[in-house]
Amino acid sequence: MMGKGKTVLVIDDDTVTRRLVTKLIEKVGAEPVCVQDGRQAERLIESGRGFDLVLLDLLVPHVSGWDLLAKLREQPGTSAVPVIVFTGTELSEEERAQILEKTEGIADKKDFSVQGFEQLLKKWL
Repeated sequence: MMGKGKTVLVIDDDTVTRRLVTKLIEKVGAEPVCVQDGRQAERLIESGRGFDLVLLDLLVPHVSGWDLLAKLREQPGTSAVPVIVFTGTELSEEERAQILEKTEGIADKKDFSVQGFEQLLKKWL
């Protein structure tokens, strides 16, 4: 399997999204680790646990996705881990540019497709 032995950190407060993404991550053979708020995500990032990919929603409770992205890039253990911003938030051109400087891409929840998401996972795992 493509993602065998790989771990994906999913940071999203929406239960339905987490369930769907979890199934798709498992389908490619990787292990999902899901958190639903920014504090949980911060603790995991600071723990030094290794991840092969991070899926990050920008709007999560307690700590913003923007702050989490900065933390991911600052921590030695996650600074080189691919990050995909997975959000339904409307982004300005400036915000898109800022995100693309620090991540591997943006996936829009409004344009979600199972096939497209599986391709994204296969590309980065």
